[in-house]
Amino acid sequence: MTLSFLEIQNLRNLSAVKIELSPQFNLFYGANGSGKTSLLESIHYLFLARSFRTRFNKRLVNYQSNSFSIFGKIQSPHLAKTISVGLERHVNGEVKVRIDRTDAKSILEITKLLPIRLLYSESRLLLTGPSKLRRQLIDWGVFHVEHQFLQDWQHARRALKQRNMVLRNKTGRGMAKVWENELVQYSEKLNLLRKTYVELFQIVFMRVVSKLLPDIDISIHYKPGWNEEIGLLLAWEQTWQRDLELGYTQHGPHRADLVIRVNKTMAVQDVLSQGQQKLLVYGLYLTQGILLRQQTDKRCIYLLDDLPAEVDGKNKKSFAAMLPKIGGQIFLKSVDEAELSLLLGNHSAAMFHVEQGRVTIT
Repeated sequence: MTLSFLEIQNLRNLSAVKIELSPQFNLFYGANGSGKTSLLESIHYLFLARSFRTRFNKRLVNYQSNSFSIFGKIQSPHLAKTISVGLERHVNGEVKVRIDRTDAKSILEITKLLPIRLLYSESRLLLTGPSKLRRQLIDWGVFHVEHQFLQDWQHARRALKQRNMVLRNKTGRGMAKVWENELVQYSEKLNLLRKTYVELFQIVFMRVVSKLLPDIDISIHYKPGWNEEIGLLLAWEQTWQRDLELGYTQHGPHRADLVIRVNKTMAVQDVLSQGQQKLLVYGLYLTQGILLRQQTDKRCIYLLDDLPAEVDGKNKKSFAAMLPKIGGQIFLKSVDEAELSLLLGNHSAAMFHVEQGRVTIT
C-alpha cells in the first residue's frame, strides 16, 4: 500500500494543500521555513496522531483557525478501490479519526494500514539515548507482523503497573506475587516475539550495513531485560528489597534493549563520526522496511528530513542507491533541488516546490 493523495488544511502554514503522490519517491524542496518539514509532519500525524516536532498540539493549528485536518488516500495494488483516511484536531483537544467515512475507534486502525518510519535530526538518539528508543524499534517491527503482540504488550504493561503500585504502597510480598504470575506469563510471550524478530532482523541488517559502512564491524545483540538463566520469578525474589526501596521493578520486558557495538566491544558513539552514526541509524530503519516487505508484503513509508546533512558525498550515494531496493514509499525534503535529483539519478520521482505554505508540482 502507498499514500496516493494528501490534503492538508490549516496545519501550521499549510492552509490548503492538495497533492497527488508518487508510489516511490516524493521530493519536497524550497527555502528554509517554507513548509517542507510541515508536509512530513502532516503525514506523520495522519498515521500516528502525534508530531515529531512538538508535544503541544495547539502549535500545529494555523493561527487563523481553531482546527486542522489531514486527509489521505491509500492505494493498494491488491485492491480495486482506495482507502480514505482522515484526521481532524481542534484546539480544544477534540480529535476525529475516520476510515472510509466511518469513525475509527483508535488511531491504531490507521497505523496498521501503512507502517511509517521517520529519519530526522533526533534519530541519532536511537544509538545514544535511553533503551526505550531501541525497545520501540524492536516493538515497531513485531507490532506490524504479529497481531497478538499489542494485546500481550498491554497485558504486561498493566501487570507491571500494578506490581509497581504494590512496591510504592508497600502492601506486601503476597500482593506482588499475584501480579507477578500474570506479568511473567506475558513477559515470556513478549520476549519470544522480540527475540524471533531480532534474529531475522540481524540477517537483513548485516547485508544493509555492509553496503553503508563496509569497513566497520557492527554487531547487534538483544537483551530481554532479565537474566534468562534464573528466570523472572527468581529475579524478582532476589531483588525484592531493592525494588521496594526504589519503588519500581528493576527486571522485566520493560528493560529490554538492543545493544549495538563496534568490534563487538566498543560503544558506537566512541568510534563513529556523527555522519557514520546517522548512516547506521538509517541502516537500522531501512532494515525494518526490507524485513517488513519480506514478512508481510507491506510497504513502509519513509519520511526523510534533510538526508544530505552530516553525510559526505560518497556515503550519500551509497544510501541513495539502497532506497529503490527497500520497496518503500519515500518522502524526502531539502533546500537543494539539484542535489535531490543527483542523489536519485535516473529513478523517477514526483518533485514538489514548497514556498510560503504553497505546494506546486514541478
